[in-house]
Amino acid sequence: LEGAGAAVLLLDAQTSTDRVALEVERLLTDRTALVSMGVESAHLGHPDAAGRLARLVADSVP
Repeated sequence: LEGAGAAVLLLDAQTSTDRVALEVERLLTDRTALVSMGVESAHLGHPDAAGRLARLVADSVP
């Protein structure tokens, strides 16, 4: 997701309460970045994935 621009990756060594707060604040104040991440994540998703998986599981049960 991060490589596609759909998420922000924080490595454990970089993660602190202040760092997470900074990233959240950045996304809340940078509407363009937030919308861009939403658009990119939508491109990666499969809208009916849960339903397809449920049908696959149900069909495999005797």
